[in-house]
Amino acid sequence: MVQVGDIVRTRYAGQPLVVLGVTGGCRCPDYLVQVDCDGSPCGHECNCDKDCPLTRHEPPHLHLVCVDEVLYRRRRWRKSHRQFYGGYVPDGPGRLRCIWQDGLTPSGEPDVIEIVGHAAGSQLALAFGKGA
Repeated sequence: MVQVGDIVRTRYAGQPLVVLGVTGGCRCPDYLVQVDCDGSPCGHECNCDKDCPLTRHEPPHLHLVCVDEVLYRRRRWRKSHRQFYGGYVPDGPGRLRCIWQDGLTPSGEPDVIEIVGHAAGSQLALAFGKGA
C-alpha cells in the first residue's frame, strides 16, 4: 500500500513524485460529478459528499498529496508545489488505478500510479500485531 515517503510515477507528471500525504477510505464523488451536479437524484446541488447517491456504492478510494522528487530532495518545495491525485484504488503490488473518468487519462492511457521506491530519510509506518 502507498505511504508517506513513497516515490511514485503517474501518467500526468513527467518527473517522479514523493508522497507527502495519503487519505484513505473516501467515497466522495469525482470533481466533475460535483461540478456538473444539478441536484438529482438527491437534491443537494453543489453540496456533494461521501453520501452522494451516485457514488456511495463505489469502492473506497485514496487521495494523495505529492511533490516533485527533485524539489523534495533539495528541500525547496512550498505549498504551491503540491500536486493532488484522487480516486485511486490498489491494483496489484506497487500500483494504484483511478476509478474516476473511466480510469483513463485524457490521452486514453490507463490512469495509474506506480510506486517505484521510497525517499531516503522519510518516516516509515510501524507494523503492529502478530508477526510484526
